Amino acid sequence: MFTVSPALKKRVEDRVKECVVKSGVDCGKIEIRYDINSKRLGGQALLRDNVIRLNPVYLNAHTEDYIYDTVAHEVCHLIAHKKYGRYISDHGTEWKNTMRSVGVVPSRTHNYTVPEGIKLGKQTAKYQVVCNKCGEKMECGPKVFAKLNRGASYKHNRCGGVIAPVGKVAAAKPAAPAPSSIPKTGSKKDQCVAIYKAYHKVLDRQGMITAFVKNAGCTPAGAATYFAAIKKEFA
Repeated sequence: MFTVSPALKKRVEDRVKECVVKSGVDCGKIEIRYDINSKRLGGQALLRDNVIRLNPVYLNAHTEDYIYDTVAHEVCHLIAHKKYGRYISDHGTEWKNTMRSVGVVPSRTHNYTVPEGIKLGKQTAKYQVVCNKCGEKMECGPKVFAKLNRGASYKHNRCGGVIAPVGKVAAAKPAAPAPSSIPKTGSKKDQCVAIYKAYHKVLDRQGMITAFVKNAGCTPAGAATYFAAIKKEFA
């Protein structure tokens, strides 16, 4: 993960102060953390702790836009929380009005790209949780899920309901290869072999069988037989 220079941190701190002053809301001491390691997450506001978390990779790679827009985005969550109370929509009218008050057009998502050669984000198991008051379904990591199962209590920031564990989120099944990428010559087995060679690293058993049926004209039973034989042959 990128480090953040003292000069860059100073610019971020100045932007935070600027947004607070423009809003006219006293937010107290705001802690700034540079600890996000995620392609999806540009920033995050921790309302209870009065903290904003920033993505150092995006901050370094897209400095001007990031400081102007994303830093303001996260600070405005804290400002809106202080001004309107905790039970407001994350990106609702109150937050949008706060963004406008500091001179930024409200936008929920970023379009930053990861610089070439930089690996960003780590793969962790996802678990589903649900709010027992409003019914909203969300995802969390294994640590939070384990704490919930041990009796820890988490409140839903949006409505104040209690978060309850549901279960592990099923991994998305790999899609079958596009027909245009599959050879159309030779026997069914020849076509299945070609599919297997090209896609055995990205398709699981069911995905491969689906590809055999869709692209080589096999029956499901025949595709399963071909898969077992070809896998054994190339093991």
